[in-house]
Amino acid sequence: MSDIYRERGMLHTIEELFCLIDTAIMEGYKFGSINEAIHCNKTVHLTFDDGYKEHLSVAKELKKRYDFSYNCITFAINIRNSFYEDKLCMDMLYQLIDKRRLNDMKKIFNIKSNNIELKELKKIFFSTTQYIEEINKYVDMQNYFLDKEEVIALSKLFSIASHCINHCYLTSLSDDDMYIELKVSKAYLSTLLNKEIEIICYPEGNHSNVINKVSKELGYKFGFSIFSKDREPKEFNINRSIPKCI
Repeated sequence: MSDIYRERGMLHTIEELFCLIDTAIMEGYKFGSINEAIHCNKTVHLTFDDGYKEHLSVAKELKKRYDFSYNCITFAINIRNSFYEDKLCMDMLYQLIDKRRLNDMKKIFNIKSNNIELKELKKIFFSTTQYIEEINKYVDMQNYFLDKEEVIALSKLFSIASHCINHCYLTSLSDDDMYIELKVSKAYLSTLLNKEIEIICYPEGNHSNVINKVSKELGYKFGFSIFSKDREPKEFNINRSIPKCI
């Protein structure tokens, strides 16, 4: 994975993860279900986003080392990245940045300026699905994400959340497109895994009261965000933070 993840404080090695967990246990924390973590400050529920290939190995190691129960950890799966040939993920932008392919990015996104921040690129990229076909011509994301068999194997170890069909800002989509993202991804995973998917992990943490309401109506019970404000209903505004390395 790109070093940009580490620069943003979003990437831990497996050894760092073990260190974080061991320290938490020594300090009296327990690892439990989402409900337990919501209502108890000393309970941790681990979450992993995007369905990267290495997540299955991580899950097996966590199960072997700590024997965590099924409901202690949730892995969010993005439908397009795991099951479609064309991808839509942050790693595409990072790959272009790492390879210093500024001109390619300007061409894809029709950018005139030579100076553009990552935040602006993300907003352009994740506000629509129109760039999927074009950007897949420039980067190769094969073998980055879990495939069908691996997602099924992962689901037998820990709980699975929907991360929508496309990794887009739900708040930027029309109501109809937002509804499709939430409904189809839930139905797809529920059918594939033969178990009801009850958790929605909002891409990039972006959501709203309307999105929360639609999620609840579709049968989701929990909604994961990132650095979310303390809003109600709490079940659909679950604030997550990235743990700091010890």
